[in-house]
Amino acid sequence: MPRLEGGKRSPRQQNSGTGETPFVEVTKYRHFESKYHRERAYEAAARLTEYLREHQIANVMFVDRAARAAWVGVHEYWKTHFPEEKRPGFYFINPDVFNGSVKKFFHTRDPKQAPHDPALTEGIQSIIEQVDEEFTNTYTELSTQKDLPLMIYDTCLHTGRTIYPLTKLLEAQGFTKVEVATASAAKDGALLQSNNEVVMDGVGMCDPFGYGDFQGVAMTEGSLLSRPDAISQRRGAAALRKEIRQIIRDQGKK
Repeated sequence: MPRLEGGKRSPRQQNSGTGETPFVEVTKYRHFESKYHRERAYEAAARLTEYLREHQIANVMFVDRAARAAWVGVHEYWKTHFPEEKRPGFYFINPDVFNGSVKKFFHTRDPKQAPHDPALTEGIQSIIEQVDEEFTNTYTELSTQKDLPLMIYDTCLHTGRTIYPLTKLLEAQGFTKVEVATASAAKDGALLQSNNEVVMDGVGMCDPFGYGDFQGVAMTEGSLLSRPDAISQRRGAAALRKEIRQIIRDQGKK
């Protein structure tokens, strides 16, 4: 796979597209044993990629951890369907950059009232100010493209406690064209159940790209980037990525 830009090794190296790992055929699925799950993974990757291309989205920010492996599906689908076209930039972000006090807010209040609560606004703003310089240093290339369409992608949306603070962070950084996309529809009462949420209808599950425990990273409170997980988990993540690449190739033949 190509290296990714946005951090020291990941999210995204500045020399994107180099050093791609050769494709290795998977003969037995372990993470995606069921045909249904493989079909959903393909559908999620296909719908997301087609949307990115159709709407000319310049950059995508995948939310750790469940959405992290989505970039593999998008990259493989793009490479096999649109090999001559430039793909969007890929980035990752750790939602735990917003500490427990901000996240716990959503457990005790109606999510739809969140934008009107001074306590939440102040909590989010405090963290935004703390990571202002870190954001620019981490996402150096992305920070030069604030006027281009940026999608923040997660696999599902429940209360909005993950996505909402991240959208506020991006707005504060000066991004003017931010879209929120999910693989499955928001739950009733979710904060971001509005026009800026794009649902990739038809996927029908919250974890089409595998479970969060097998993404190879562990989220760290207060940091924009997740940290590498234990070596055993990283091996599992590598196997999961190989299976996603195989799924895109297999399903694309049908």
